[in-house]
Amino acid sequence: MGHALQLSIEDTIIRYKRMKGLNVLWIPGVDHAGIATQSVVERKLMKEGISRQNLGREKFLEKVFEWKEQYGNRICDQFRKLGISVDWDRFFFTMDEKCSIAVKEAFCTLYDKGIIFRANRLVNWSTILQTAISDLEVEYIDVDKKTKMKVPGYDKMIEFGVLHKFAYELEDGTGKIIVATTRLETMLGDTAIAVHPDDER
Repeated sequence: MGHALQLSIEDTIIRYKRMKGLNVLWIPGVDHAGIATQSVVERKLMKEGISRQNLGREKFLEKVFEWKEQYGNRICDQFRKLGISVDWDRFFFTMDEKCSIAVKEAFCTLYDKGIIFRANRLVNWSTILQTAISDLEVEYIDVDKKTKMKVPGYDKMIEFGVLHKFAYELEDGTGKIIVATTRLETMLGDTAIAVHPDDER
């Protein structure tokens, strides 16, 4: 449905330009949908008892392209059935060599101009895919009370929405500082705690 809607908007714009007597070229193309495709192919391999790590990068890419040839062309078939007027001789796929070179060139140029940069950042890490994923690929769930949920990669249900209290013993043994957190597991990596000098607590 999303593709059809997007298609109708683009087609409307092109038809409008044609009606105004303008020459229009619509070059078709499809994206590789990296993480989504990887996820589908990995699930398929898991059913066969194979993992991406067992296969290695090259063999896994072969499997991805096999899947793309089998299912990825459905979008183009839908385009053709809708009768869109595109130049199929100039069709692009984002992982084609020409596209890959152009993307790398664009990223390098943007980096050299200081428009984009590399930096250390918190990322959304997928324990199943073993890779970082974008905010768009994360499912956000608000939890307002103690809730057990299924988490990919874990057999048992995991408990969320619980505020734990963690005590840091003072080095001189005179007391402790208690911190409340929902992410208790990260506390074990802490080596110090900073306290504002004006905080009476």
